[in-house]
Amino acid sequence: MNMNALEKLMVNNPLRTRMLRQMATSLLRGAGASLAGTSVLEIGCGQGAGTEIALRHCGADRIVAFDYDGAQLARAHARHRARGERRAVLFQGDAARLPFADAQFDAVIEFAILHHVPEWPLALAEIARVLRPGGLFLYEEYLRGFTANPVTKLFLVHPEEGMFTAEMFYSRMDAVGFARDPRQYRWGPFRLAGTARRADSGSGV
Repeated sequence: MNMNALEKLMVNNPLRTRMLRQMATSLLRGAGASLAGTSVLEIGCGQGAGTEIALRHCGADRIVAFDYDGAQLARAHARHRARGERRAVLFQGDAARLPFADAQFDAVIEFAILHHVPEWPLALAEIARVLRPGGLFLYEEYLRGFTANPVTKLFLVHPEEGMFTAEMFYSRMDAVGFARDPRQYRWGPFRLAGTARRADSGSGV
């Protein structure tokens, strides 16, 4: 589902971009991983900040990215045109229905998108499906403690189906074939971030 105007204001700002850059580089460093020379898929590119970070700060060779929200996608296109960035392919899409063959990407990144997706368990299975064996999944998510909080619900709109706990999220990751890296970040019942690797075997659904 699309974000409301307030949430777009919160994510489409330089402070959020700076936070994403610091978090992405820290997560990769903690996992002993790199996006250098890789083919990357971004789930929910928003205004294009994450895509730009992957290319310019994390060394990705090329990136395919999409967003469900057409207005956000237009911002991403404008951002990349202004910077002369030609290594990004952007399209409008649905995280639960990825239009790619199996094992197509070296890495998948998503920054606080899946809690907007009612079918987030299916989206996680799709992410696992399109990753090559051993491929990297870098993620940040907001949890039920934040999305279902009465104060949050006064101002932001999130689907009830997307209100998951860390335990629910990790359990689904395990079920679809991810091996979580030892270093995970968690801010109580509100937010988590981390990296994981795609196992060699097929994913669950």
